[in-house]
Amino acid sequence: MLVDVREEKEYADGAITGAVSVPLRTLVQNLDQVPQDQPVVVYCASGFRAALATAALHELGYANVRSFPPGYGAWEAAQGEAGDVPAEVAQAVESDFAIVPAVDAFMSNIPEGYLAVGKLDAFKEIIETVNPLLIDVREESEYAEGHIAGAINIPLRTLTQNLDKIPADQPVFIYCASGLRAGTALTALQLLGYDNVKSFPGGWKAWSAAGEAASTEAVAAATVTPKEVNPEMLAAVDEFLVNIPEGYFSLGTVEKMVEAVDNGAVPVDVRETSEYGEGHIAGAISVPLRTVAAALDSIPKDKPVVVYCASGHRASLANAALHIMGYTNVRVFPPGYGAWEAAGGATE
Repeated sequence: MLVDVREEKEYADGAITGAVSVPLRTLVQNLDQVPQDQPVVVYCASGFRAALATAALHELGYANVRSFPPGYGAWEAAQGEAGDVPAEVAQAVESDFAIVPAVDAFMSNIPEGYLAVGKLDAFKEIIETVNPLLIDVREESEYAEGHIAGAINIPLRTLTQNLDKIPADQPVFIYCASGLRAGTALTALQLLGYDNVKSFPGGWKAWSAAGEAASTEAVAAATVTPKEVNPEMLAAVDEFLVNIPEGYFSLGTVEKMVEAVDNGAVPVDVRETSEYGEGHIAGAISVPLRTVAAALDSIPKDKPVVVYCASGHRASLANAALHIMGYTNVRVFPPGYGAWEAAGGATE
């Protein structure tokens, strides 16, 4: 069965033959139109809404649902006069890809250190001895004002459009201003299979504050053969990245975090249980980072959620992963528990 989760007007303008219309915003109210006893394929215009719908249905127990990331546009273009569907389009429809298990496979296997090098001296040593590719994911204007010598610039929202500049066969380090965007990019690339990528959470602020050498000369990125990635994961990651709003989902100060909590936001502590046990933001629930995808039933979708950790890195990974899995109600508190505690915020 085909389920079209675009708006009714889009459906009326053209749809895959036999598809039923259940707009994304009405999905939960129309579960009676989505059977559980036969295969279901969800599609939209270009993949993002279908990914959200698929993730939501999986969480509701629909193990029979798959998505068709290329969407109606690709389907319509592929028909041609003969009505034949190319093999790659048919393969996407028949795929058994599920976003949550795929994210869990990454999250549950994050190694010690959380794929980051936090110490400036250690990062400098890696640059000197390993010679990794450095990617600055800040905006072009930020990069132009000063960056680590040798770093190329791929702004966060353009990451998936520039995979031909990201090698899969050499060490890669990502940085931004102070860690949030780098953690987001790290999550995105790791989910696409780039297991050679790590981040420097301290970012440009730590580098420049230490008086390290800087450059204002742009570095041209070499072109590489893009890594083969799962097209459905690519569609979900791409739609997340290109639609990141101003502020990058961040609550950047303790005052903003206090306001969010006072207004009903649920704090989610993604540190280890031992860290949570030693003290946490009052009212916070504990969902350690590696368990996030396996514990979605603990994370509400019907009220605001704010993820935090000790100082921002783990929270940035959790925030990105949750959005890619369909959570639109999540923000991140980069200052973390250390800043909260230092400011005298309520703790337990």
